[in-house]
Amino acid sequence: MFERFKKAGEILFTSGCNDSHSGNMSVRDGDGIMITSRLSMPSRLNKEDIISVRIDAGGPEDDLASRDLEFHRLIYKNSKNQAVIHSHLPNVLALCVTENKILPQDTKGQCFFPQGVTILKPRQISDKDEIARLMSSSLSSSPFVAVIKGYGVFVAAGSLEEALEIITCLEQSSKIWLASKLVGVKQTQPTHSSQPSSNNRYDHNRKRSAIPPGIGVMGRRTGGYSRRGI
Repeated sequence: MFERFKKAGEILFTSGCNDSHSGNMSVRDGDGIMITSRLSMPSRLNKEDIISVRIDAGGPEDDLASRDLEFHRLIYKNSKNQAVIHSHLPNVLALCVTENKILPQDTKGQCFFPQGVTILKPRQISDKDEIARLMSSSLSSSPFVAVIKGYGVFVAAGSLEEALEIITCLEQSSKIWLASKLVGVKQTQPTHSSQPSSNNRYDHNRKRSAIPPGIGVMGRRTGGYSRRGI
């Protein structure tokens, strides 16, 4: 099991889903949870970074587990999902600023999220009770996806590998959509006059000066060919 945690953490980091210390993961283990510790580097996990805690009750190990343990417990108590990944997906969080829903533009993203993914927007991202209330409406679904503005993404699925595929797919789809929105921005075009401008350096109808461009005339440079105009 440790190797599966380790591999997932490395993939989340190298794919740009997390920084070196962000995010957390867990797997259901009977009546318990195996979860990454709050001081761990998910990008470089060690065996002691995996903490075992109970699903239904707290214990001394809770102080070592991820600070998002309560959300992992909430998901396990209300669903049959076997694994949870929490990540701070940068492109998803960027879209959360202006959008109300993630709408994938790519085939795989549309297969995973045919209706898109609604963005949950707590008034205070530090209010975990409010986040839990927002998440509660669809906790029983499998897989489960919650996009929380300013806080990140929770994905729960039947296995750690399945959750990993879903969460990286969501980030990739968001990256594609964000890029397409940026590319699609229309640039403001200058207004063109119907009459040719005498200052147009490419106007082939204007008379060519006998004086080569760049040569000073009466202490001045010709306006159409100064370096400032290039």
